[in-house]
Amino acid sequence: MEANLGLYFWLTEWNKAPSLYIGPALLIGFYLYAVGPLRRKYQLADSIKGSQIAAFVIGVLIIFLALASPLDELGDEYLFSAHMVQHLLITVVGPPLMLLGTPGWLIKPLLRNRYVLLIAKFLVSPVVAFLLYNGNFWLWHAPPLYNATLANENLHIVEHMTFMITAFLSWWPIFGSLDEELPRPSLGVRCSISSSMACLLCSWVPV
Repeated sequence: MEANLGLYFWLTEWNKAPSLYIGPALLIGFYLYAVGPLRRKYQLADSIKGSQIAAFVIGVLIIFLALASPLDELGDEYLFSAHMVQHLLITVVGPPLMLLGTPGWLIKPLLRNRYVLLIAKFLVSPVVAFLLYNGNFWLWHAPPLYNATLANENLHIVEHMTFMITAFLSWWPIFGSLDEELPRPSLGVRCSISSSMACLLCSWVPV
């Protein structure tokens, strides 16, 4: 499909779905409240680094731009490479930044239940998380499902949600912040995970 992809396209072809604007705004708002007033009120921690706050907010904004900006329209209607860049932004760039910005004490209360902790340990174990992420990525790009997501916006949203969820699980062994409850693997294993992710992700990008 031919189109004028000049400045007008990049200024006007923004996704207008309210959820794409409300969701990130609420997420950033809750995060800032949790690491600020809530932290001080319940004495959850003495302080939080400004770099952590910046990492989390930037991570959310990158995901927002990937989904709401004209990149979404470009990927859906014109360039498969743009479609893949969008998916890499919401799985490779945004989630690690958000994990780096999430202090362990913010997640710890969610793992007080023994069964929740056991499930979390299973899901973020390197092999399970790696297989979930890559299996999910492959599944959604099988032609029948890929075409279905282009025709059904709700299914497209589900696709993006599963991408991000499995991405968080996959990056946790490297960037997670709860070594006591969810211990990360050794440095060597983390380096191996990073290398494997890089190789697999490069294979997804069309040339």
